[in-house]
Amino acid sequence: MENNHIQQDNYINLRNDFQGTRRVRDNIYGFIEFDHNIWSIIDTPEFQRLRHIKQLGVTDLVFPGGNHSRFEHSLGTAHLSNILMDNLAKNHQYNYNEMQLENKNQFLKYKTLLQIAGLCHDLGHGPFSHMFDNELLPKLGVTNWKHEQGSQMLVKRILEKDEIIQKFEHLDINKNDIDTINQLIDGKEYIENDINSQHPGWIYEIISNKKNSIDVDKFDYMRRDAYNSGISGFDYDCTTIMRETRVIDNTLAYHQKHSFTIYDLYGSRYKLYKSLYQHRVSQGLELMICDALYEANPVYKFNEIIYDANRYINLNDSIIQQIKNSDNPALQKSKQILEDIDYRRLYQFVTEQLINAQSKIDKTELKKYLSKNCKIDENIIYIITFKTSYCMQDKNPVDYVDFYQDPKVKFKTKKEQVSLILPNQFQEQYIRIFIKNNKSGDAVNEEQIQKLKENLGKFLSENNIKSKQGYNKNSKNPKNARLKDDQSYDLYGTPQKRVQK
Repeated sequence: MENNHIQQDNYINLRNDFQGTRRVRDNIYGFIEFDHNIWSIIDTPEFQRLRHIKQLGVTDLVFPGGNHSRFEHSLGTAHLSNILMDNLAKNHQYNYNEMQLENKNQFLKYKTLLQIAGLCHDLGHGPFSHMFDNELLPKLGVTNWKHEQGSQMLVKRILEKDEIIQKFEHLDINKNDIDTINQLIDGKEYIENDINSQHPGWIYEIISNKKNSIDVDKFDYMRRDAYNSGISGFDYDCTTIMRETRVIDNTLAYHQKHSFTIYDLYGSRYKLYKSLYQHRVSQGLELMICDALYEANPVYKFNEIIYDANRYINLNDSIIQQIKNSDNPALQKSKQILEDIDYRRLYQFVTEQLINAQSKIDKTELKKYLSKNCKIDENIIYIITFKTSYCMQDKNPVDYVDFYQDPKVKFKTKKEQVSLILPNQFQEQYIRIFIKNNKSGDAVNEEQIQKLKENLGKFLSENNIKSKQGYNKNSKNPKNARLKDDQSYDLYGTPQKRVQK
């Protein structure tokens, strides 16, 4: 009983070390509470910008409820890092030495650094999230920039303000810790028993886990994205995993009884990618938004603005409305594409193939092959390749997860010890073809559509790429049908009579 009182007192003291809190109600966790000093970061233009960047890009054009923003996801990620850190302290009975920490003050410092990293990990996202750095920037010739670099740029911009960083001096946090926060955001390659690191290795496993991909970022976006999009069966609750997490030998370890739950974590993420993130109608819409922004680049210079924090903080999803409302004749092509989206004149999905995950597709060569054999302008052919996995390419991620039964001894668990009904392969690859077959594009007839499907198969066969047909070329599914002149795609990708202007 006395030990319970000691633990409770320690928990109260941990909370009271942060003077004054403010809370908001979240649709996933109920109330989320942060210290006022943390709110000084949230209440900045750099952070408030996230309210205007959709978490799922264009997905809400297919799943209308999925229009939540990076703002609430960032709050949720920081909130979960708080919960995990409090659970770690409690599970070690506030013995900070067991956690490779010197004392309670150092624990509070790392807890705050992780809160800041959780809040700021997505600051650098551009309009429509991953579409911006995965699709648009490479099309503009920028191949060495990712949103994590944008996050680091904006974190530095926020924390170099004296009026903000000074609020954390009582925790021995200063401008020298900005690099540490950025490392927590970017993740750090796990090196067992790394004697050269100035920080405990396990702190790099909380926000962006490069060891096995179990982190609070994933915990939040999986639950939040599924809930808001209305995807049933994916309400993954990470509470049970976090409740019994410990630090053993400078790495996070999970109780062995949660081994199947952890497999389910990876499986649930895979299913979300299949049903939500890589939805074929959403991908077609991404292509159109990407084309609209590409055509607008001479006006807005997206490939330059990413390096200028003063301009980048004003770039968000509202760029679409700016283009629509502009009278600039240089934006006419962009406006036409955006009008096509509004009237549901979408790029047409042609076919997809499931291929070996290790296969490499030369998309330029394939596009020329299809153009020549199908007599179609290659400029209206779009080829997408993407991989879906259990987070670690073709590896079984659970092979990199540490478990425990004895609180001081970690070990690995073999797949066969968890269940005999688990996957043997952990990665797959798809290739999809779309065509610009709408009002602003060139017409493609049904015969050419069939030739596209057939010639994709021939190309794969000639290049010794094993495939499994994703859509039968003779399918009568109306979603695969060519649009008639008076038709457009509805919300679910099915042809319907077009609304006239």
